[in-house]
Amino acid sequence: MPRRKPKVRRRFTSSTGRTAVIRRTLRVLIALASTRRGLRVDELADEVEESRRTVYRILGALDAVGLTVEHEREGRDVYLRIPRATVRTALSPPPKEP
Repeated sequence: MPRRKPKVRRRFTSSTGRTAVIRRTLRVLIALASTRRGLRVDELADEVEESRRTVYRILGALDAVGLTVEHEREGRDVYLRIPRATVRTALSPPPKEP
């Protein structure tokens, strides 16, 4: 019997996969930045039409790159939001070096 090659699992198989990740992340950023009160994770997942697991993954990635997501507790609920100033700073071009 001939041996089969082991399947190599690739994280991204095409540029379409990469753009999908960026698109999902931007939708989360926009949803969080466009609310004053904040959103619960389940509300955020519904807003961006993704699973809660995906939203948690995106939030972890944003935290890993230094983009702080504020947490505000109201009773048993935790509301997440990103201050608009933070988004403006994150999206602005880097300062020019002299």
